[in-house]
Amino acid sequence: MPHRIASLRLPLQRIEEFLISIVPFNLLPEEIIKEVAKTILIEYYPKGMNILEENTEIPFFYLIYSGIVKILGEEIEYRSEGDYFGGIGLIKGEKAYNVKAIDDVVCYLIPKEIFLKLCKKYPAFEEHFKDRLKPLPYQLKKQKPSLPHLTIRLNELIKIPPVTCTENTPIITAAQNMAKNKVGSIIVVNEKGNPIGIVTKTDLTEKVIAKNLNLKAPVAQIMTTPIIGIEKNASYFEALLKMAKHNCRHLCVLDKKHFIGVISLHDLILLQGVNLITFIAEIQRQNTIEGLASLVKSMDQVISVLFNEGACPMLIMELTSEFIDHTLCRILSFLKKHSYCLIGLGELGRREQNWPFPLKLGLIYNNQKFVERLSESLKKCGFSLYEDKIFYSSFQDCKDNIKKLLNQKTIKQLYHFLDARKIAGEESFLKEIKNFLYAKKEILNLLWEQFFKIDLPIGFIRDRILFESEYLKEKLNLVETLEIIIDGVRLLSFLHQIEKTNTFERLDDLRKKGILKKETIIELKEIYNFLNIFRIKFKSDWLDPHYLSNQEKILLQDCFWSLKRFKKFIFSECGGIEESGM
Repeated sequence: MPHRIASLRLPLQRIEEFLISIVPFNLLPEEIIKEVAKTILIEYYPKGMNILEENTEIPFFYLIYSGIVKILGEEIEYRSEGDYFGGIGLIKGEKAYNVKAIDDVVCYLIPKEIFLKLCKKYPAFEEHFKDRLKPLPYQLKKQKPSLPHLTIRLNELIKIPPVTCTENTPIITAAQNMAKNKVGSIIVVNEKGNPIGIVTKTDLTEKVIAKNLNLKAPVAQIMTTPIIGIEKNASYFEALLKMAKHNCRHLCVLDKKHFIGVISLHDLILLQGVNLITFIAEIQRQNTIEGLASLVKSMDQVISVLFNEGACPMLIMELTSEFIDHTLCRILSFLKKHSYCLIGLGELGRREQNWPFPLKLGLIYNNQKFVERLSESLKKCGFSLYEDKIFYSSFQDCKDNIKKLLNQKTIKQLYHFLDARKIAGEESFLKEIKNFLYAKKEILNLLWEQFFKIDLPIGFIRDRILFESEYLKEKLNLVETLEIIIDGVRLLSFLHQIEKTNTFERLDDLRKKGILKKETIIELKEIYNFLNIFRIKFKSDWLDPHYLSNQEKILLQDCFWSLKRFKKFIFSECGGIEESGM
């Protein structure tokens, strides 16, 4: 039997202070905390004792004051000081799981009827526990809310119908229509009403007035084409990314391919203080490496603003990748032209570059001086490169190295090529590499072997992380944890001949092929973003559990369980690879 400690022997003030330090008790009024403290019983459970037996009634809400417990539910779970158990079962009216003391444990016990009264009287208190019953993606998304004005969908920003003209419309007529409707652009449409181009005030200034063009000439002579489209339900940040990617200032808003309006950069600037598109456009205005270096230094501030405003990590990383791409292309424009192909590898290849982490680059070249000048320019700009950058003097040199890596079964290096993306230069080089790789069936075996070598974290014991291998570690390697998603998705993509490099795009294609369910993809994307929140926040690939709240630990543990299920799914999907000799 547990040994009950008379609550009168412990000063009520200490109990009250402990309650106030625990979420969600900190949401309760001070006088209620004092009343609850008076009802608390204190129990001591020696190591090895069962605190709750499976399928028995739950008589209390248990707050762990000291020690560690092991919960044998659907998954094995560990809880320690400041954690609790029993709340969800009491709210749902369920029986208990087996809960065992694996250390000497002291618990504060709140009687069932008192706990349920608190839930009934204080909705915010109850909501904390009910959130745990909601799908994991909902819980994760709630951890990083966007500012309200940035959750607006693009169709909400469209105030007037689009102003349009045909490609044969005289320039003067188009300009008059723009002035009449007080808009900065006019969309050029074909006979079916589909947008085929755009004319802006800048076009009128630079292409007509500056060049003294005949005002009766058709707008087809000055329109910018093609015009980039985006779905009406897209977010502010998705529009921002699209503008950055295509280096444009206007987007056609579509409702299932039907043109309904135009969103301009000006519309987005009104929502946000930092104008990232202008920041990226500034790259093209720089004529020196020193000028580019000053922009690179400013990137920290831009990332901080985006993060604090609630941009999801994947969008931040895609925008970061766009900034790096534009900067690298501008550097190359300063150098004497040679036959080459500059390739983004790893995170940069997947357009998932985190800042300010080193870049992984590949280069196929035919001039050594070009390589030396490029390396020097990158260093002056402030970019750091991973040591395993891959520079080859020819395609054959690259091909020979891939064969060597295959023979040595060096799969980590081969990942570089599977995620490779052309940044600048000759596309044909990279296409030849990809064609060569996808013809090598032994890569599938290597992907499989590497994936199942990953030691998956499964939970926390106090401020240490417990792994499948039963190792306890002081810090969590976020990159290795993310590799469960990245490597698993890469394996499935290679198996099903999906050549996309971005993890989310690969997931979307796997859904289209019926390989993964929509719910699984949503969950994996939210876990990916949640883990990257810590990388961006702490600017480190390592996470120290000391800095985590109990709520964050619980959510991370749920993420680990989800990744464990994903790992099992891949085993069932690809389990025959080794036996089949693929």
